[in-house]
Amino acid sequence: MRNAYRYGKICTVVAEITYSETEEGVCTIDYTEIDESLRGQGIAGRLVEAAVAEIKAQNKKVAATCSYVQKWIDDYVEIELLFEEFFKKDSTSFA
Repeated sequence: MRNAYRYGKICTVVAEITYSETEEGVCTIDYTEIDESLRGQGIAGRLVEAAVAEIKAQNKKVAATCSYVQKWIDDYVEIELLFEEFFKKDSTSFA
């Protein structure tokens, strides 16, 4: 079964992200498209956030074949690791 988030009026899709369960417990986000008129407004990122949140809520792992989503995940993980490292250093400095 293919899942999708779409933004726009009926019959006019202006933003879309799709994913499906590609193996047991793993959903792969394979496609994003944002109408040119909406680019640069953070909509693609919000679609990725919504899809990832839904996948995680189902206790499944996230994979991506879409290049935008792969970069988004890499950036998110890098930022998450920086915060974890900061809080590790911060908490040990007060010990």
